[in-house]
Amino acid sequence: MHFVGRNPPHRGDPLNQLVHSEYPKALRAGDLERVVACFAPPLRDWARRDTEALLAGFARVDRSRCVIHNADPPAKGGSVLTRCELRLDGVDKDGVARTWQQERQITAAPVADGWRITAVEAGPATEERPGVRFVEEAAARGLVATNHSRKTLNRAGEMQINLGTSGVAVGDVDGDGDDDVLLVSGDRLRLFRNDGGKFVDVTDASGIVTPPKGECRCAYFGDLDNDGDQDLFVGMLATDNLLFRNLGGGKFQLVPQSESGLRSSGHTSSACFADFDRDGDLDLVIVNGNNMYLVVPDPPQDATNAHPNQFFRNDGTGHFRDATAEVGLGDTRWGLACAVSDIDRDGDLDLFIANDVGADVFYRNRGDGTFENATAAAGFRFHGSSMSAEFADLNGDGWPDLYVSGMASNSRWMLNMPGFPLPAPAVLTFLFRNRVVARVWEMFHGNRLYLNRRDGTFEEVSIPTRTYWLGWAWASICLDYDNDTNTDIYTANGMWTGENPKDC
Repeated sequence: MHFVGRNPPHRGDPLNQLVHSEYPKALRAGDLERVVACFAPPLRDWARRDTEALLAGFARVDRSRCVIHNADPPAKGGSVLTRCELRLDGVDKDGVARTWQQERQITAAPVADGWRITAVEAGPATEERPGVRFVEEAAARGLVATNHSRKTLNRAGEMQINLGTSGVAVGDVDGDGDDDVLLVSGDRLRLFRNDGGKFVDVTDASGIVTPPKGECRCAYFGDLDNDGDQDLFVGMLATDNLLFRNLGGGKFQLVPQSESGLRSSGHTSSACFADFDRDGDLDLVIVNGNNMYLVVPDPPQDATNAHPNQFFRNDGTGHFRDATAEVGLGDTRWGLACAVSDIDRDGDLDLFIANDVGADVFYRNRGDGTFENATAAAGFRFHGSSMSAEFADLNGDGWPDLYVSGMASNSRWMLNMPGFPLPAPAVLTFLFRNRVVARVWEMFHGNRLYLNRRDGTFEEVSIPTRTYWLGWAWASICLDYDNDTNTDIYTANGMWTGENPKDC
């Protein structure tokens, strides 16, 4: 990784290559001599013993990583002290999945033949052997779909593949007691009927059609007209959103906007159904963003130049009225997700909106289906690039906590390196470097875990709970996957970052 421009390559380049890349790659390959070569000669005997002990517990290492969480500015002589997490995932001698991880302080320095690790201080190691394992069976069960993007124009005048056009909705659309699956795949929607755990593609017979333009981004089932059937809302990019009425038995009919009362921004990224005004029917919140391929988020630390979020009140028949202004929504940040829960247990549903490129927003329900912006009062004070949000009782006290997934940079520590070019005008960097570094550091923190204090406020605890770093996180769900009565967190993550597809 080299930074091109007025700033020359700095110490972060070889340090990142050695500690974050070469060292874990050698461990994954099981190449003892290659691992030892990462260390300075005085440390190589220790490195050999350490590596032999690490690998002895594995029959195979499938993944290894050494994430640099922080690094001090270079000391005299050029050495750099880093605080890292070393982790190995694989299987043990009995074929059981095994995860080993350890916090390490690793010092690296330039020596005669390049950069080498010169000191290691290891903390306590932890191991996990999951009692419950999953087996991937999508194809065997008939759930097969491929994402296709119609692409969109970018600022260079080129056609760019849209990355955020995949999703899934689950619901019993035909009333047979089994959950069916709708896959959102860019330029197409595919509905799979559940037939006793096997799935059959019934899209063509269902009446669910994909428009000839635009991209499908998200989908949600809900009984919008209180007739006992699951209706369907689909959020779209570059065209109108879709609303399908379930006619019964899993047969759908597209409802035009002139009949439904909905209006579209052309930039919907998320939505949710909930009875916010407690009148017995489901209202609809639509979270909108903007096209980052064409529009630059402005200002970059808390962008507000996206399309307004929308609130549609249901009259009980599946017809909606735009009530955005009267309920107090309409924020123009770059929204990506929303979550709903009664966070203060006062009997009405509150709303959290996760935003990319800036601050999230929390709305407290006044009790009549209107909202007040209580973001700061509730303790949501951080900026970042949030991707998803979900309420769940994560500490077992009976109150809804909140998990927000976001971007965590493998190279955030480079901000502390002299000469690192910051994403701000030169004059601001010169005058306010510490403030710029602090905001960029915050933006790439990663995931946030907010524990409910049971007084209408939250405490952010992602670092002590070790839930903040998952690379470039996208969507998270909370579930008790092993039936031990504790709520667990599953997060989908990853992004292309260069030649190494596993870098994130």
